[in-house]
Amino acid sequence: MEAQLQIAALVLAAGQSKRYGQNKLLQLLPNGKSLMENAVEQAQLAGCQPVVVVTGAFRTDICQALDSYQVLFANNENWPEGMGSSIACGAKFLLAQAGSPPAFFILLADQPLVTAGLLRQMVSCFQQQKPVALVCDYGTALGPPVLFDGEALPALASLRGDEGAKSVLNALGNKVLKYPFPDGAIDIDRPDDWQHL
Repeated sequence: MEAQLQIAALVLAAGQSKRYGQNKLLQLLPNGKSLMENAVEQAQLAGCQPVVVVTGAFRTDICQALDSYQVLFANNENWPEGMGSSIACGAKFLLAQAGSPPAFFILLADQPLVTAGLLRQMVSCFQQQKPVALVCDYGTALGPPVLFDGEALPALASLRGDEGAKSVLNALGNKVLKYPFPDGAIDIDRPDDWQHL
């Protein structure tokens, strides 16, 4: 990662895992790391600083699982409202830091195929093309990881409910670039999703 651009990471981990039936983020990958640990490690290996984990339904368990990691926690008390509330919580947290970051990722903890290499490649593209947002293109849909310029923080901080960042990306129009990442479509929502890996 080029030294002149500090990249933060917001790792969303506030959900209830209703479709999974238990806290999916503590389920183990073949390497022995949980989904949660993997997401944080990939962000850290990519050079993201700070890494902020947005907690909610399983706040205590997530904090305990990451006890040995250098991360910050932002607790979303409104987590039942949905992803938009978690993004807003994280954005407000970054805005409250001394000198909010010039750029930041929004990452989902349940995307096991997101790697530090992908994040570094996105940063390189971001620095060369200078969009306000770089969003992953799965081929059939767009989604996280998303790399935002810091100027998007106020708009993201105003999100509510379960709308996610889609409304902010739509409002940015041609200031948004797409980055190909077909494996982004693979996430863990239900127990049988592990078979897709």
